[in-house]
Amino acid sequence: MLHHVRENASAAGLNNVTTLAGAAEDLDVIAESFDAVTCRLGLMLFAAPAKALAALRRALRPGGKVGLVVFTTPAANPFMAQPMQILLRHAGKMPPPQGQPGIFALGAPGMLERLLVDGGFVNVQQCAVALALAMPSAAQASTMMQEAFGAYRAVVSDSPESVRAAAWIEVAEKLKAFETPTGFVAAAEVLIPIQCEYYALEGLGQLLSNIDLVRSHLNTALHVSTILLTMYDGRTKLADQVTSEVRQHFGETVLRTVIPRSVKVSEAPGYSQTVLAYDPGSRGAMSYVDAAREIAQHGVRTDDEG
Repeated sequence: MLHHVRENASAAGLNNVTTLAGAAEDLDVIAESFDAVTCRLGLMLFAAPAKALAALRRALRPGGKVGLVVFTTPAANPFMAQPMQILLRHAGKMPPPQGQPGIFALGAPGMLERLLVDGGFVNVQQCAVALALAMPSAAQASTMMQEAFGAYRAVVSDSPESVRAAAWIEVAEKLKAFETPTGFVAAAEVLIPIQCEYYALEGLGQLLSNIDLVRSHLNTALHVSTILLTMYDGRTKLADQVTSEVRQHFGETVLRTVIPRSVKVSEAPGYSQTVLAYDPGSRGAMSYVDAAREIAQHGVRTDDEG
């Protein structure tokens, strides 16, 4: 992997990139020598994550930043959870107990935040982000999982060849549930933005029918997790009627935050910018920030309930 890092850096014209092989818990770098540290989908697999965070903190300069990414819960990540369940079953093993390394070891609400706070980090912010993995086919997704997901290979590494083969065949079949007409998409959630207009409300029914078709035939885990009301004009009765109907029908799936009709939101695409870049202090931009915070809070709450 480090070889690929060096190759990619060279191809990008970056000549100041160096690599170091070693355990994160015993990071051998000069103290306070880095402006930022990132760890993407690795911390939950460390035997001693608190010790690794202490090593990262020693490496940071005062005021430095750290960015971490971990998986949340099995319920929120069926693409990761279901194959792991299959492999564990074929290998005759149980999931790792709480506190032991595993792909969902730090996914419980507040766990990562507590680790950082206990490690002396300040201004800690945590949010849940829904991301879809898109690939040409389920077969390629299965191959990637076998070749690149070391934690998955390790589950069946000590099993007979026949057991390993049967396990990966079942995994490949399971991943077909995530295939769509345009390829493999490991998404479990759908966010629907809906204009506070009559025709948008009419079209919502057709969209939900299409989602049901995808769930029935292609992706059984797919569900509508969030509805965001947009282009709300408080001066019209129609906007209030649409808002009321959507909230009455979908309940807590609808965000409390509503995106108002805004000139700045309409102008931003003309400058190839988001409204947050175009006019971050505008009503529209601030409303989208509020919506993002609410989505993050909603994601953590949903995980906790699951």
